[in-house]
Amino acid sequence: MIIICGIGYFEEQLIANIKDREVIAIELDKEKAAKIESQYPHVKTIVGDASSVLVWKKIDLDNVQHIITAFKDADVSLEICFFIRKTFKLDLPILVISYSGDIEDKFAEFGVTLINPLEMSINLVINKLNKNYSKAIDIGIRKGELIEMNVLSKSHLTDRKLKNIKPSNWHVAAIYRNNEIVIPTGNVKIEVGDKVIIFGEPKVLENLANIFLKGIPQFPLQYGKIMSLYIFSDKDLLSLGGSVHLFKHIRSQRLEIIAVDTVVGEEKIISLFEKNEITKDFGIISTQTFFENLNRPDNGINVFIQRKSTFLKKLKIKQILKETLKPTALMKNGSDFSKIMVSLNSPDMTHILEIAVELARLFKVEVEAVYTTLPKALRNEEDAELLQESYTIVNDFKSIYKININYTVIEGNPVRETLRFLSKEDSLLFVIGYERFNPGSFFKPSVAYHLATKTTFSTILIPQSVD
Repeated sequence: MIIICGIGYFEEQLIANIKDREVIAIELDKEKAAKIESQYPHVKTIVGDASSVLVWKKIDLDNVQHIITAFKDADVSLEICFFIRKTFKLDLPILVISYSGDIEDKFAEFGVTLINPLEMSINLVINKLNKNYSKAIDIGIRKGELIEMNVLSKSHLTDRKLKNIKPSNWHVAAIYRNNEIVIPTGNVKIEVGDKVIIFGEPKVLENLANIFLKGIPQFPLQYGKIMSLYIFSDKDLLSLGGSVHLFKHIRSQRLEIIAVDTVVGEEKIISLFEKNEITKDFGIISTQTFFENLNRPDNGINVFIQRKSTFLKKLKIKQILKETLKPTALMKNGSDFSKIMVSLNSPDMTHILEIAVELARLFKVEVEAVYTTLPKALRNEEDAELLQESYTIVNDFKSIYKININYTVIEGNPVRETLRFLSKEDSLLFVIGYERFNPGSFFKPSVAYHLATKTTFSTILIPQSVD
């Protein structure tokens, strides 16, 4: 049995489509109630006020399966929910049709399902306009945590095995290809023309859609929309060039300047923004510590200024890398990058090259890759496989992006030989990945950590998971 409270146009259409259930309609208008009962044999009406507890006492609530209330006045629906949950202490499903927003808090304690026909209609129209990007409108928390996309153009996420994509805060839930379901196992590849269902953080999915659909570089929106820049002294303000240049080119929507035990003058920041023609938003936050900020959901990248003599050297950079799930940038004073240099001596070569290519496209510069391996006579089977994999990955990216990637393989110690290789360069942004939660130890030193702290170039470190 279904109880419908109030009969308007929407409710009448709903009754017309519910033909396999017994329906009780509560309606204050006698003529409207009589009309409904005469037109629909499966409907019985009760003439009365649905917000009156006396009306509800006339109903055999033990046989009720669902209650639907659709009053424009949310307080009437709220009163009905109170009767059902508090007075009669029933746990049956209640559907509240609401045409007003911001009422979730009012109904939170009653465990009801809120449906907003206007919002659903708008989402359907937007989905049709977008044609290739749809949000789920009646699943989960209904905030965009589940989206459906038609992959219309090639991006760096297509034609690659899912196990090599290493998603962060999102997962492929299903793939539809040629009207058939493809179970998204690790060896499956997403192809142009696929319809893909993706689940994850709503803010991340909206940015991810642009990568899938258009191949638009989004770094660091995959991690969050804010760039956090940490200032420890007034001298740091004299070395903001590289950080501001980074902010200008990446997709971060806002710059949060975190002043740690110091005061930052807003005039200096405004002047730098104007000089660099930056129109994006910024804000200044004062704090005594910064560690709680590292993994904020909306934080996309943490940026620290490296000077020859800086408070950062007194900090344990390893601790920063160990505690954060977000990219970390150690910026020098230079305000220009002639190229993006990426080290494939990273836990996940595909992922780190993906980030480097995105950055190269954002800065409109070329990308180069370097990989250090043991001399041939000392390589074991695993070393040989990794070397071959590096060539395969670089060639795949060349094919996907139709770009040239200069790739250099050198032999020897990965830290010493990579630093020697980098010393030949004038200006670049260095990118490398490191094992998440494990930035190195005395017995197993981290290549990424030592390169980042010893190179003369600005470096972005990407935390990566390891299978």
